[in-house]
Amino acid sequence: MNEVAIKSRIVAFERNKSLIVALGLSAVLIAAFAAMFAGDTPIKPAAFFSALLRPGDPVAARTAAIMLRIRLPRIALAVVSGAGLGLSGALMQSILGNPLASPYTLGISSAAGFGASLAIVAGRSVLATGPIIAGNAFCFSMAASLAVYAMASTLGASPLIIILAGMGLNFFFSSLTTLLHYFASPEAVYRAVFWTSGSLSSASWDSVATLSALLVLSLLVTAPLLYDLSIIVEGDSNASVVGVDVAKVRLACLLVSALMTSCVISIVGVIGFIGLVAPHISRMLGMDDPRLLVPLSSAIGATLLVLSDVAAMRIAAPIVLPIGAITSIVGVVFLFSLVIVNRKRLWNQG
Repeated sequence: MNEVAIKSRIVAFERNKSLIVALGLSAVLIAAFAAMFAGDTPIKPAAFFSALLRPGDPVAARTAAIMLRIRLPRIALAVVSGAGLGLSGALMQSILGNPLASPYTLGISSAAGFGASLAIVAGRSVLATGPIIAGNAFCFSMAASLAVYAMASTLGASPLIIILAGMGLNFFFSSLTTLLHYFASPEAVYRAVFWTSGSLSSASWDSVATLSALLVLSLLVTAPLLYDLSIIVEGDSNASVVGVDVAKVRLACLLVSALMTSCVISIVGVIGFIGLVAPHISRMLGMDDPRLLVPLSSAIGATLLVLSDVAAMRIAAPIVLPIGAITSIVGVVFLFSLVIVNRKRLWNQG
């Protein structure tokens, strides 16, 4: 990448960074505000604010309790979970140079699914204390991530090695889960499938605080790497010429993405396509530079998960649909739309 290209990137970044902050925060706040009043039982804003002014009224107290104790933690969990998945997806696509990469490229979701299934079916936990299902899911997903990290460190942190290692682990843990379900009772299989479908029903302020702290830490660790990452996306050789340690940056981003995704999955279950779709929407808005792509993808991921949760509660109310199914449908529709819009360019490339 020549000096002119570098300067043009710097100018574009300085021009757009304030816009990205405003756009991202506005989208998240609007989605969160809409979700507060559009749950499985819609509540008008006037009724909520009136309830806050009449704490002694039983009806008002019930309305306030629904909003503050149930919906607000659920929305907050959707925001931090979606932001974490969006962040991880943007990092994965940037370091691998693959627009179809997502946190699940590493085999994290299948490893978490096996860990959760092991806890549900066999009652086996790798932790001495703590929640069995979430603990197993986190430990197995991190084990898969560290296995990919170890292979990438040993064999070279090239995109091909990372993707192949992740695919291998994905098939491995999926096979183990299938065998486990084959010998399990129907009730245990149902519980395992329900968990792997994703849900925000277990939202609590403790889980929100845990993911929020990890999200902030991930952003702080990633921020100094984004400039180097913006050079790496132009090609490893170009990055090496200007002194960027490509392997170090790639492995650091891989570790951050894996840790963030593992924690999200252990709390809310497997929620697909957020990490894949959010970076694509960011690029459609013209934000290809990782310094803009990563924060905007986090905001878009948060917005998508909040809106998907609203859809999961409203489509078949009072039944709450699995949020993972909703995000998968949205992701598939989005991918087909991309194919249709870019069919001429893709055909010419083929």
